[in-house]
Amino acid sequence: PGGWMLRFRSARFQERNRRDPADVTKFLPGMVIAEGAFPLPLEKLLDATRWGRTLSDYTLSELKKYIAERTGGRSLKARVEYTQRFSLALACLTFTMIGVPLGITAHRKETTIGFAISMVVAFSYFFYIILAREFSTNPQAFPILIMWSPNIIFGFIGAVLLVRLTRQ
Repeated sequence: PGGWMLRFRSARFQERNRRDPADVTKFLPGMVIAEGAFPLPLEKLLDATRWGRTLSDYTLSELKKYIAERTGGRSLKARVEYTQRFSLALACLTFTMIGVPLGITAHRKETTIGFAISMVVAFSYFFYIILAREFSTNPQAFPILIMWSPNIIFGFIGAVLLVRLTRQ
């Protein structure tokens, strides 16, 4: 009932050698079938391919389901991955908030300083991301807070710079 069927004609089935399944020269003699059908349980096939996936390979809904089904250290790692996706998405806004005031106030002589500031912001942002990933198995280190801290810090600095810029 339901499901997929694999239909074939003039098919040859061969069995792999159990001692050396990778060697195609050692296939065992099989059988030839003129016509037939084989049920193909795609759900099981898809679940089997998920075993080798890392957390970064999961979709957002799969990651949410994964977190809901687990507790402990592996769940914390998944929650850090989940948080990282939103934190990185917000990074565009954070970089804009800090970059616009710096770009407007920079003069020709200050372009080197502006470049240096932007490099410090970028490196420190990704330092926090790497730090949070390293602590993703240690709940005492608050890796989710570490993941959000560059957005909070640079967002605050950007807001202060924007307010100062509007007052000038």
